[in-house]
Amino acid sequence: MSEPLNGAVNVMQSPFFSPDNYRSDSNQRWRHGCPHHELSRGEFEWLQLLIHPEIWIYPGESMVGTMKSMLDAERDRRLELLAEDRIDLS
Repeated sequence: MSEPLNGAVNVMQSPFFSPDNYRSDSNQRWRHGCPHHELSRGEFEWLQLLIHPEIWIYPGESMVGTMKSMLDAERDRRLELLAEDRIDLS
């Protein structure tokens, strides 16, 4: 993940990446701790965030529940699109 990439900047390698300045919400858990309190106190000189929006906008008490909610919503959205195109699925 931190190897150089030909023709591109890899922000996961030095000097862009530092574990002390990195937070990720992977699997509904903040790696290296939740940044909210440190952010509100202005403790970071800089911070690299990796955020997965689907984790925060769909309901669920676990990653499985959240992803199933996302899939349900996506299915409903797709059905609405089909109905708008007058595709009868009855």
